[in-house]
Formats: sequence, structure tokens, C-alpha cells
Amino acid sequence: MSEQTVSFSVDASLLSAFVHVAEKNACDNTELLRAFMAEYVQQDVRRNHYDMWFKGKVERGLQELEAGRGLTQEQALAQMGAFKSSLAASREGSL
Repeated sequence: MSEQTVSFSVDASLLSAFVHVAEKNACDNTELLRAFMAEYVQQDVRRNHYDMWFKGKVERGLQELEAGRGLTQEQALAQMGAFKSSLAASREGSL
């Protein structure tokens, strides 16, 4: 892996606070910045994977609706009501 030097401006009070906290925690400023950059990139990767997963779920759901495998609101409410009733009955039976 080749390395490059990065130089940027930062507010003096922020830099001072960052250096102070890094020293307090016995951390190297450069290593912390590298770690923060790597974590930021990983967050973006995770967010992109989640977005792809979510869009896939929505697309499959829309395809199921188009194929007639969906429920009406009334059917869904009836199924949920039956499920709640069975949970309540099983709770009463276990007491």
C-alpha cells in the first residue's frame, strides 16, 4: 500500500482539543486520524450494503404484489388480530 501525505486546515481550538484528548488517552494523532478515516469509509460501505439490501426487499415486495401474492389491509389486520389473540391465549395458559 502506498502512502500519501494529507494536509488540511482545521480550527486551532479543535486541533488543540483533539491533541489534548489524544494525549490523555495515550493515542498517536496520526493513527487516530487514520482510524477515523478508515471507520468513515467502512460506514459508507455498510450504508451502501444496507441500501442495496433494502431496495432489493422493496423490489421483491413489489414483484410479489404484482404477482397477486399480497394481502389487502383487511386481510393483514385479520391475520394480525388472530396472531395477537393466539399470543394472549398462550400467555394465559402459561401463567
